[in-house]
Amino acid sequence: MFDWLKFLTQHNIDFTTASRYHVTMGNVGILCPWCTNDTGYNLHISLQGRGFHCFRVDSHKGIAPQPLIQRLLNCPYAYADSLVQEEPIPTDRDLVDRLRTMFQPERNEPIRQQTLGLPDSFEKIKSYGSTEIFVNYMNRRGFDHSEELARRYDLRCCTDSGRWHGRIIFPITLNHKLITWTGRHVGSSPIRYLTLSVNDADSPALDTIKHTVLWYDRLKQQHGTLVVCEGPFDALKINYLGEGKNIHATSIFGKSITEEQRELLESLDNFDRRILLLDSGTTDHFNPRGNFASLESAGFRVLPLPLTIKDPGELDRESFSDLLC
Repeated sequence: MFDWLKFLTQHNIDFTTASRYHVTMGNVGILCPWCTNDTGYNLHISLQGRGFHCFRVDSHKGIAPQPLIQRLLNCPYAYADSLVQEEPIPTDRDLVDRLRTMFQPERNEPIRQQTLGLPDSFEKIKSYGSTEIFVNYMNRRGFDHSEELARRYDLRCCTDSGRWHGRIIFPITLNHKLITWTGRHVGSSPIRYLTLSVNDADSPALDTIKHTVLWYDRLKQQHGTLVVCEGPFDALKINYLGEGKNIHATSIFGKSITEEQRELLESLDNFDRRILLLDSGTTDHFNPRGNFASLESAGFRVLPLPLTIKDPGELDRESFSDLLC
């Protein structure tokens, strides 16, 4: 049976669990990739292998995972099927590569990518020209002086017609080395976050994003309060509102935490106060046997959001002060 939770987490596809948006037990909800304006997580996916179904458009349904994977990743059926089968599916290109290998000298060691650089198409965010739409988006989300904020956190944007078009880019570094990046679409794309994969054909990431946390190198030099959020924009809002208050944030890129991320967060022992601040619909962190229990045992305190706020990105100065100051 296909592991949808693992797939959605690895590909940083936003989902909601039972108790929100009428999602029932044994299912998860995502933004329907066939509906251009879904904001209510109307595509529900069974975790027991019973398929998926959109509650807006009845034809957006199926049993086999492959068609939905194709739509979410914009990939060929063969690749989607290889994810379901958990093994590579030979293609015509595989056969050509194998024949080419037969007639090439054997290499003593494999060639591995050692460095990663941001593409030239990733521009700095400025309040004029083609990048002005990204400043306007950040302003709508409650950020003033967006151009300066983008400069401080090295945020980029992409305006060309490629796969990263229309996204604000968060470069992810670890030990001062660029590892990968993730991009948040500022329009109506059903895939809000798109992340560079280790399997990318053109310029693969050096490691999966779930082995990192956002702004780790910066956080090693800071102190005060550390706040762990789900998404990059949640963390950015906390940093923005916490400026001058020694309140700093990071993101774990989703609704689950890996062992690698836990170790990185535990290593940030330079903070006096460490807080877990997740979206209002994430109930697992209240479960003593849940995914985040290890963080609580490491000294992180769970802090629930106010009932009227869905995620930390919606905080304003007043609600932020009431919650964290």
